[in-house]
Amino acid sequence: KVQEGKANSKDLFNLVDKANNGNGSIDQGEFKQLAARLGVNLTDHRVNEIFAGVKKVDSAETVNMELNENEFEEAMKYIQDKNVGLSLEILGISASSLTGILVTITIILCLLFGFIFIGIEAFALGGIF
Repeated sequence: KVQEGKANSKDLFNLVDKANNGNGSIDQGEFKQLAARLGVNLTDHRVNEIFAGVKKVDSAETVNMELNENEFEEAMKYIQDKNVGLSLEILGISASSLTGILVTITIILCLLFGFIFIGIEAFALGGIF
């Protein structure tokens, strides 16, 4: 599945765990190695932040922590969320501006459809617009 590009977080967890020690958990080094293989270069500080966020502890206490399968899934979701946020920031788009754009497009589409339906009605009745 991994080679086909159809792997989920469970498949990635098993791949990394079996490739290293097979103990049913992934340490920070294994996690950082996986992230690099996925094209996400993480600093030690960022890995500590991820582990602290998943384990819900202070980042100073994350030394030699390991993630189980469920925590690994949370960590992968955290990475995805951070990447989306950073990508939007690079593009100069905030969540509020994205919402504003969506609302504006919706209003324009509603006005356009309204105009089309009024025009169809005018032609169907044979009246003057």
